[in-house]
Amino acid sequence: MHWILALIVALVSPQTPSLPDGPTVIAQLSKARLDKTHVYAIRDINIRRDALSFSFNRGLIAFLEPIGGKVTGAVFVGDGEIVAFPPNDIERQQIHRYTDSAVLNERFDAAYLRFTDGAHDEIVKAVKERAEEEVSPEDREALLQRDEEFRKATEPLHARILDDVLGSGRRPFFAAQLRSSRLGWFRATYDERLAEEVLIAGGRSWDSANAGPVWAHFDRRADTGAAEKQDVEGALATDVLSYEVDAAVRAGMSLEAKTSIRFRAVEGGGRVLRFALSPRVRVTSAAAGDSRPLAFHQGSAGVAVVLDQPMESGHEAVIQIAYVGSALAPVHRTFGVSREFWHPAAVARDWARFSLTFHFPVGWNLVATGDKLKEWEEAGQRHSVWTSDGAYSAAFNVGACTAFSDDAAMPSLHTCPPADPNVLNPKGYAARVLSEARAAVATFREVLGEAPHSRLTISPIPSLPAKSGPGLVYAPAALFLSEGDFAEAERSFAREMARQWLDQSMAAASDRDRWMLEGLAGYLAAMHFERRHSESQSQALMERARAELLERSPEGSPYAGLGPVSIGARLAGPGATLAYIRALENKSVWIMHMLRAEMRGDGDDDAAFLRTIREFAAGHRGRFATTGDFKRIAEKHAGRSLDRFFDQWVSGTAIPAYSLDYKVSPAGDAFVIEGVLRQTGVPDTFTMPVPLYAGDALLGRVAVTGGQAPFRFTSKENPKELRIDPKSTILTTAR
Repeated sequence: MHWILALIVALVSPQTPSLPDGPTVIAQLSKARLDKTHVYAIRDINIRRDALSFSFNRGLIAFLEPIGGKVTGAVFVGDGEIVAFPPNDIERQQIHRYTDSAVLNERFDAAYLRFTDGAHDEIVKAVKERAEEEVSPEDREALLQRDEEFRKATEPLHARILDDVLGSGRRPFFAAQLRSSRLGWFRATYDERLAEEVLIAGGRSWDSANAGPVWAHFDRRADTGAAEKQDVEGALATDVLSYEVDAAVRAGMSLEAKTSIRFRAVEGGGRVLRFALSPRVRVTSAAAGDSRPLAFHQGSAGVAVVLDQPMESGHEAVIQIAYVGSALAPVHRTFGVSREFWHPAAVARDWARFSLTFHFPVGWNLVATGDKLKEWEEAGQRHSVWTSDGAYSAAFNVGACTAFSDDAAMPSLHTCPPADPNVLNPKGYAARVLSEARAAVATFREVLGEAPHSRLTISPIPSLPAKSGPGLVYAPAALFLSEGDFAEAERSFAREMARQWLDQSMAAASDRDRWMLEGLAGYLAAMHFERRHSESQSQALMERARAELLERSPEGSPYAGLGPVSIGARLAGPGATLAYIRALENKSVWIMHMLRAEMRGDGDDDAAFLRTIREFAAGHRGRFATTGDFKRIAEKHAGRSLDRFFDQWVSGTAIPAYSLDYKVSPAGDAFVIEGVLRQTGVPDTFTMPVPLYAGDALLGRVAVTGGQAPFRFTSKENPKELRIDPKSTILTTAR
């Protein structure tokens, strides 16, 4: 009788659904093939994802075998069409760069689809609503032959799919890789985890390291025109609190390491933690804080670790990841620098505390980001411990190098050039680099305040395979020791030093805000050059940036006209020339230069501009910054709206040209100068205050809107010549 009651209770009691098994789902993800029993002939099926409309007019589709009970992919061959309407002029201009049309309307004959949003059920439902068509064995086999290519092409999405299948799946995605006879392979994605959900890009790979240029990227229609998205860290499913790295460097520049990561769940329901990690290293194990083994998946996009249970919002935990491999880029046989993502790192920038412990051969030196707590020799090895608070990255280099320091400086300055006279003279390099560092620190302390790091290490490398980090500045030795262009070396080094106050201490909230940090770092370097040398030499640097912007790109238009700085790195487009790569920095530096002049007015007082950048840098340490943040601070110190300036120069692409006609008439003991200042190459609404000079004397500024503006000045002297903006405070197409 008791067993009958127990059975009844079991049947009527609510059952807790069993969780998908992590190792099983990972195995399914790795081995999933196109399902030969799940192939259909389809026609006239439409899939719409916000601004993206996919029409599968006629063809065959094969779905992927289920992963964790969910179908997450398909291959289509036949006749299809994609239509996408970018929501604004900027995105229409960008998509025109690659397709010769402001609207994407393209036929395709093949599509590789990955999704977690229910697209499988949507397509199958549409298929079953129509009369079923027979698929011949030959056509079925030809379609299934694409299996290997499909899996390789979509492998970078595996970690994301794993996350959605094992997690809550609240913010799914739909991604299509399409082949067009005119455009080749390109991609269209709708992803609810992206700040801007709609993405259209060239190329076949979803791997960020090998992806093609972005053609368009914008908000879903529900968000278009909404306020700027500032809370970047709050949008993350997990917040990394600290990294503890214990790494052994071997004589062959290989690395064996374990990273302990403490994190807090921001959203509940997730089971997968995703980290970026160099493909040159191999994960050997993953474990919970109590050493229980955890399942993991490693692919080209990084590593994903599967927790045993879903996370609860606000819960903190620790995981450990062990890995080995070539995480160091060798500069030469006995000296190397850490590669990007040499340790597992949050996929999105995330502020955290770093504790780094290194073990390396006796006779070598090691420098890293942060502060060195201690270093000692034991058991035939050197050991070194470093720490930093509120950082988002860590870097180091190690090898046979000679250490030099200036401990009296604030912050203390250090360098360790390779102990190889065939590479450079260590003592000569150290003297020069420490001198340059002292000068740069003096400028930036005066402009931006105290350095955010108590220690700065300058490390010479022949090229830049790695990025500088907080407290660690990479300076290419070839630039510093160049006999032909030391000015460029000095400017480049000053820019990297300025980044220690800027993007090594804060971060742009999105790629659309990247221009601020690029512009400030580059322009602070120009200001350093001006203070250390002369205004004319600083102007020469600005003129070179202007000349590069006005060069004709391979696309036919000047680099400055390829897009506004508000599209960030996308401005570089194909990146086929150095001017493409420099376009964002060059334009952003000029914007800062013009903002400085705008805030000066008719005088030479830089106080408002300097207060702006100091408050911006100090107020955003350890934070994400938006263009709106910077604009509000600038308006506060300018005492007026800067809408016009930011609309024209940050969100626009037009660059004006100026000319004038004038006459001089005597008027008693003075002279009246009357004329017209003409403005071309810009929209009718474009307004700019343009300084006019009589010789070296400023007459005043003429505000030109549209085509022209009259002016009238009185001068005590008869001017021999009127000059338009001789101090180059405006970016123009002609001088």
